[in-house]
Amino acid sequence: MDTKIKKCCPNCSQLYQLKPANSKSNPNIPLFLECGHSMCENCVRNIVKFGEPIECKVCFQNMQVSTSDTALLIQNKILLYKLFPVNVYMVGELCLQNMESKDTKKGMVAHEHYIDIKSLIKSTEISQGNCVECQGPTSKMCQQCDQILCDNCFKKSHRNFAIFKNHVLQNIDVAKQKNTCNIHKDKPLDYYCKDCAKSICINCMMVGGDKFCKNHDVTSIQEVNENFLSEIADLTPKVDEILRRLTKTGVDIGNLLTKIEDELTSSEYMTLLNNMEQHFSKIYAIIQKQKDEITFKLCELKNIERESLEEAKNDIAKGIKIAKKTLDTINSLDPMKMNEVLDRSRRYFAEFHDML
Repeated sequence: MDTKIKKCCPNCSQLYQLKPANSKSNPNIPLFLECGHSMCENCVRNIVKFGEPIECKVCFQNMQVSTSDTALLIQNKILLYKLFPVNVYMVGELCLQNMESKDTKKGMVAHEHYIDIKSLIKSTEISQGNCVECQGPTSKMCQQCDQILCDNCFKKSHRNFAIFKNHVLQNIDVAKQKNTCNIHKDKPLDYYCKDCAKSICINCMMVGGDKFCKNHDVTSIQEVNENFLSEIADLTPKVDEILRRLTKTGVDIGNLLTKIEDELTSSEYMTLLNNMEQHFSKIYAIIQKQKDEITFKLCELKNIERESLEEAKNDIAKGIKIAKKTLDTINSLDPMKMNEVLDRSRRYFAEFHDML
């Protein structure tokens, strides 16, 4: 669910909200009207208080409330929710939104629609050392002092001194690698063997053997370098054009993201969302009402069964009591008082017979 989509009352346009923890503010939850659409509890209470008919702002259907019930409805939430049932589905969505917003805030990162081209290009620079001032990685050095410095320290610290005012920041000089043959020491690599695809010295070219390049297709290293530089020169405009197009595309995507973000909060977009919410609310109200009716019938059947069992239980208890009195009477028979006992026994037996 998108937590940016807020749900509001169609009557007052205020957001529905649950009561936050450790908060003195009252909740404003959605309640069902008779038509099935929703309205916030505050609006329902205020309209009921003045005894006016409640008009749904979605379908414009009026709901009459008896004036005799007005005081009770305002004081008793149970009666209020019985006449205006809570939209439990939307309340659940509000709970979910609260949980999602809390989790989002914990790891929230600023959302940028545009690519930071400057920082991105700077991140591609190869670090060749650490700044002597801040110890941060950098690829720059002071030309005059031969000290490794980053852009920030060079501008804010190094050039503040009058004697360093005219110093220049440049790329760190890469130590020149020794361009000599590994096999024939101190022999310069002046040639390139196309068959072996490697730089060689004159001895490698003249001397035969498995590791040497005699009778191979060999050319001067200068010619190879010139051809390579020419290929790079031809490639540079193409790469530059690709970089320009990518930059423009990045800006276009940023514009589209900004437009979408603006549309998410536009009144037209919010109206469509609220209409959809109200239509769903009506459908859910019908389902919830049927569910409540079925639940009530099931509970009613359960109560009837329980009452029947309770009645049977009471009859059994009464029968046990009469049976015990009968046994006590039989056990206490006295021939001298036989007539009196027989009369009493007949009466008990008659009661017991009626029980059966």
